[in-house]
Amino acid sequence: MIKCKPLRSGKQTAFMMITFVVLALATGFLSVFGTELGLPAAVGRIPFGIVLAVALYYMIRYSLADMEYELSADTLTIVKTVGRRRTVMGALDLSMTVALVSKAEYKENKQKYGKINHYFNYRQNPFGDGMIYIFEFGGNKALLKFEPNEPFTAKLREAIDNCKKDSE
Repeated sequence: MIKCKPLRSGKQTAFMMITFVVLALATGFLSVFGTELGLPAAVGRIPFGIVLAVALYYMIRYSLADMEYELSADTLTIVKTVGRRRTVMGALDLSMTVALVSKAEYKENKQKYGKINHYFNYRQNPFGDGMIYIFEFGGNKALLKFEPNEPFTAKLREAIDNCKKDSE
């Protein structure tokens, strides 16, 4: 079994957290002083609550959670770790693979892959490049965004080719 744990970009996480702090301060200021400006109290309080909820989600998703990708002979497994708790997010049979492409290549050839019904994001960082894994399950296509390194990607391509040869 081959494992890959993407590196977390501290700059991206810090940028995102600073953005949420600024938004929270702005909406907090609006919620406190909005009534003095002639605005209803809900105009400031509702956005403040929304900003806090979204900030909490992104803090857990991109700061506290770690993603790990595991590759066996015919299965790609995605594992999410938060603290001591490990959760298997998905185990994909490589024989269902439609394509494994870079994010840039997918953007250029979106029409080539047809309608995608489901999207899954298992990236470690909120921005940047990564790989797109497209697979078919139950007649529907799904797209998985993840960030494997080059050696893992090469082994994944090799495993996909082997599974396709075995299924023929």
